[in-house]
Amino acid sequence: MKILFNRNNSIGIFCLLLLLAVGVVSCIKDEYAENNEKATVQVTFMTRAVTTSTTSGDALLPNERMQSLRVIVANGSNILYNVYYKDFEKDEDGRFYKTITFSELTTVKGTDLDFYAIANESGLGDGNDLSEVTIDGLKNIELDNNFLTNANAMNSTTLIPQTAYKRISVNPTGGNRIQKEYMELNFVVAKLRLTINNASTVEQTVSNISISNALVNTTPLLRLSENKELTTSTNPLGLSDMTIPAEGTLSTWRYIYEYTRNGGFHMSANWPDVSTYKEIAEPSITDVPRGTELDINVTLSVNTEPEIEVLVIPWAEKSMGVEFN
Repeated sequence: MKILFNRNNSIGIFCLLLLLAVGVVSCIKDEYAENNEKATVQVTFMTRAVTTSTTSGDALLPNERMQSLRVIVANGSNILYNVYYKDFEKDEDGRFYKTITFSELTTVKGTDLDFYAIANESGLGDGNDLSEVTIDGLKNIELDNNFLTNANAMNSTTLIPQTAYKRISVNPTGGNRIQKEYMELNFVVAKLRLTINNASTVEQTVSNISISNALVNTTPLLRLSENKELTTSTNPLGLSDMTIPAEGTLSTWRYIYEYTRNGGFHMSANWPDVSTYKEIAEPSITDVPRGTELDINVTLSVNTEPEIEVLVIPWAEKSMGVEFN
């Protein structure tokens, strides 16, 4: 049998093949859409303050305020977003925040995505470029003694990083509905502050000040688990001699890494002269987590033993008083 093709037959066959091709593509697209939906997630990133007495963002030092923010969103090791921001809003307390809307995240219902936030990344130094970082690389970044040396230098402008991590279960939302989330960043360091009040009418000098076992050499950039044990400190932290004018007050502070110490807080110094050794101990203060301030308040007078108060303030104040032995 001989089949003849004319122009009309050719057009008909072409149309038939086109319809079949469209049908195949449509089936693949429909199947994908059935198993994967679009979700919109809006996340507000807020910085924290240093202590309960300085909850206002305006009370922070310039290098402690959020000056940059990098947000990384990942599904396991697969990075979906890595975006850097320099513009922020300010709340009524003076704290900077950033609200970011992640539109059309392709997901299935209940997918867990990892959200990482890093503020002030330039404080990490030139060796940490987060624009091309992998998730494993991000998790393994550590700050060392070089960072503390730079941050504690006189008139230092080293930015103090803040970080946050949250695993968010992303659920597709119909219509124009938006899934809203909140993440509060925390400083990667703690702060130690020593304040000496001179209640006498003569100048007082406190020398050879040492905080035992308060110096840890490294800390991870990210605190991925609140249940992770803190590093046990073994090195003392020395502070410069302090000369306090009559009826005056003098304060000094240092950035330190979070630590724990079995045996609690211990401080020693020479006062009222270099030949007299004094020490205090407070066994109940064992942990100084990141984002907290260890406040040591000393009141000196000539005729009585010093009055000592030691506070660890993690935004839920805990205070106690101790005395020289």
